Amino acid sequence: MRPPFRTKRRLVWLSAGIVAGLLVALHLIPWRARVPVTVLTDETIEVAGLTRHYRLVIPDSVDGRTPAPLLFAFHGVMDTTEQAARYTQLDRLAAEKGFYLVYPEGRHMSWPPSIPPENPGHVEPDLALFDALCDELAGRYNVDRKRVYATGVSQGAAFVNLLVARRSEKLAAAASHSGWLPEPLPEQGIHARRKCPMLFITGSEDTQVPPSTVEAACACFQREGHPVEFCQIEGLGHGWALEHGINDRIWRFLSQHALTSTSRRTLCENTSSPSFSRRRRSRQKTPAPCTKPAARTGRSARPAA
Repeated sequence: MRPPFRTKRRLVWLSAGIVAGLLVALHLIPWRARVPVTVLTDETIEVAGLTRHYRLVIPDSVDGRTPAPLLFAFHGVMDTTEQAARYTQLDRLAAEKGFYLVYPEGRHMSWPPSIPPENPGHVEPDLALFDALCDELAGRYNVDRKRVYATGVSQGAAFVNLLVARRSEKLAAAASHSGWLPEPLPEQGIHARRKCPMLFITGSEDTQVPPSTVEAACACFQREGHPVEFCQIEGLGHGWALEHGINDRIWRFLSQHALTSTSRRTLCENTSSPSFSRRRRSRQKTPAPCTKPAARTGRSARPAA
């Protein structure tokens, strides 16, 4: 028996609705599925007796024959590496510019906000993670050892500042987005092994890490001879300035710097961290200013903790 005309019309509309829903669903598939990269979402590495996790991005544009840069991206407090990938969209930048990208995961999803005077070794496991990943990734892939960079946001940016203070000989340049300089470095001094170029980014409306705090960190590095740039983004609160084009701004800054041949000999030669092995599974304090703020070199541009 043939269905009545009205029923047939309902079936047509129902089919059209299903098709429209599928199209919308396809459009809403996470953006990373449309980015030409291979993502290893839950890599693990043993460092100092701890199993540490990280997210690794290998762009299709990296052919493995030509050495490519490596960028470390440090998440904000209580963010996962997947969340950091979403709000920064650095996967897309890696695909466009052709660099390896690694998102390390902090212990308990955080990074050391300061160096406790009663336990200065508290920061060592995270410095050891950087050392181990540097060695591991340079061993597995054709990483350009002269072009290893770091960026981070909020607490991750504070760790980037600490990383430059402790591992400047391994970093060609760094970009610190809305982060402070961990105590007691503002008072004790940074005393980095080399003068690492740094870009400091802040939002004019940031009340969690105010511009004056970021400016003070910038000034401390400038005082000790580091080449610095300071960018304040008008109207931005506390978070990654994606809508202000910050990714391109960061890459323009980082990519113009490379380690010299003298510095390169120390890169990824870990002399201070314990041995490590790899397993794969595809699964605040505000520092006081220590000098006058650095001169601002321009404005550039999802929130992160």
